Amino acid sequence: MARAKATDKPKADTPQPTSAEEVAPREVRILANEMAGEVKAHIVRMVQSGAETVTGSEVTLQQSGAQTVRGEQVEMRQSGAQLVEGQQVSLRQSGALALRADTVTIAQGGAAVVTAQEAKLNNTQALAIIGQHVDVTRGHTVLLLGREVQGQVDTVFDQRSALLLGLGIGVGLGLLSLIKALLFRRQGE
Repeated sequence: MARAKATDKPKADTPQPTSAEEVAPREVRILANEMAGEVKAHIVRMVQSGAETVTGSEVTLQQSGAQTVRGEQVEMRQSGAQLVEGQQVSLRQSGALALRADTVTIAQGGAAVVTAQEAKLNNTQALAIIGQHVDVTRGHTVLLLGREVQGQVDTVFDQRSALLLGLGIGVGLGLLSLIKALLFRRQGE
């Protein structure tokens, strides 16, 4: 039985623990029912697996989780991540704490904070959505900031109400400061 040397590289289609080493441009990394630290390859496919950091040009997570996911094209199905960054990100029945991308599509999922140039959300919940073009179908959010917003979204704060809330808080704090200054001035006399 031959043993692999420490310098031998694993085969691209054989799931093995990875290090932060540089990868070949077309390397494929497939994980199934595994836990890994850092996963880095041109194409990454994870099924029922977990990782701390996932980096690749094309990243797909299915029923998987990761702390950080970075890729040009990221697709998550029934998965979760703390931070997702990419050019094109798609979440289906998935969730993320923070999501930053050029184009975001979320269907039946959620995110705490979504920041994107273009966001398409269907049956989605988020704390904050910030984008240039936001298209929402049956969405719920606390804060929605967008240059162009289309669709059905229930929001607590839009741009106008956030501005009015900030103005109200500012005026209230200013009045409290004025009252405090007047009270201390009288006590000093």
